[in-house]
Amino acid sequence: MRLDVFLLASLPSALGMQLAYSPPPALMAKVAAQDDCVLPGTYEVRDFAGKSNDTGSTLASFDFKFVDPATKLETSCHFNETSVSGSPSALAPRYPCEHGEVKFIWEADKTKLWMIERVCPGPDGYDDPFNPATYLQKADFEVSGSLLLPVTCAPEGSCGTNSTLHTSKFTSLQPVRDPTI
Repeated sequence: MRLDVFLLASLPSALGMQLAYSPPPALMAKVAAQDDCVLPGTYEVRDFAGKSNDTGSTLASFDFKFVDPATKLETSCHFNETSVSGSPSALAPRYPCEHGEVKFIWEADKTKLWMIERVCPGPDGYDDPFNPATYLQKADFEVSGSLLLPVTCAPEGSCGTNSTLHTSKFTSLQPVRDPTI
């Protein structure tokens, strides 16, 4: 076995990461070489609240805050009747959060929230349409993970969960599948 391959394979544990996915050696080399390349293991969904226009079986709108402690990325996310997915039709509808590197998928029938975050930016950049003054670097990889939210609705239509903080793991690392910002 080559020593460089062994060292790259041991990087997640050496860096104190407990990842639920297996990064390829080339990406681990990038993590080791760049200060701005962080592979996150967990994320938080905070203050999830919504509205129901029916008996509480369907959410008409909701808001929450996404927090990634490893990358220090925090952003607000919203869903309502004007929300539009710019994702290719072959993918489940992905809705952008205020920060262009984070998107979410909502599976209403399961009250399941998928979070997708682009990680490890490269040298080729693009402008963030949500904040034209910000220059972002284009990421080659995205992490994702899901969270079942115990959503309940009151008779007047306000909905929430049993906690203001929900933590979950990123369980997948793939090349960026959705090229839209």
